[in-house]
Amino acid sequence: MRTLHVVLLVLLLVTLGLTPLTIGAESLSRPGAPPSAAAHETSAGYTTHPPQVGPGAIVNVTTFDPNIAADGQCSLIEAIVNANDDAATHADCLAGSGPDTIELPVGTYTLTLVNNVNSGGNGLPLVTSVITINGHGSTITRSTAAGTPAFRIANVVPGGDLTLNDLTISNGLLTTVSPAGGLRSWGALTLSHCIVENNSTAGNGGGISQGSGATLELNDTVVRHNHAGNWGGGITSSESNVAVNNSVIEENTVLGGGADGGGIFSGQPAAVQSR
Repeated sequence: MRTLHVVLLVLLLVTLGLTPLTIGAESLSRPGAPPSAAAHETSAGYTTHPPQVGPGAIVNVTTFDPNIAADGQCSLIEAIVNANDDAATHADCLAGSGPDTIELPVGTYTLTLVNNVNSGGNGLPLVTSVITINGHGSTITRSTAAGTPAFRIANVVPGGDLTLNDLTISNGLLTTVSPAGGLRSWGALTLSHCIVENNSTAGNGGGISQGSGATLELNDTVVRHNHAGNWGGGITSSESNVAVNNSVIEENTVLGGGADGGGIFSGQPAAVQSR
């Protein structure tokens, strides 16, 4: 069945004449391969929100320091909290209101602290609502300074919906077997004109990991130079859907010793579509 999936994927790419999807050997799950550990995880410790309606707020970040500080400057973390809460939880930022959009000035946002320990630890607050982050070419990265704790960049919980535009997500690191060094999602995750690179985990999904029921859409996006200790150097997906549109997945690695999916590991049942 794996061979048939790969053949159909290649035929689809050739037929449509679009940008090829570059994946590592053993990229789709083989019959009998154990599903991603992500399928057996649970997420807890967060507040879910009812469906959000209305135009939403536009929250402008005004500092490159992503941390919380009562300094009159709206930080990235403060903006995400307000968007989740639909409130002015942090007075430095505009209150969230429905599906919100966070605008970043062009620059680098360096994360140095663990914001929460959900599913292995995250540098940014859990995404529990509908949020779009427009990066305009910015980078959100984990610090490389000595002593920086291990954490992934972001985690979208069930019911959360995160869209990233024109952003680079880099250097997320988990030294435990928790999934995703870069982006973890149990909800909806869309990346357009983004780069996910140099993220690593001892578990599954070096760059991105999808939990059961999640959806992932990549548009004109590059997933490269990510590493997983188990399945899916670039992306791991279990019981979820992945759509790859005009995107490249390249030079991602797994540790070996029976691990599959240098590019994508698709645990059964799951769906991976490319165009």
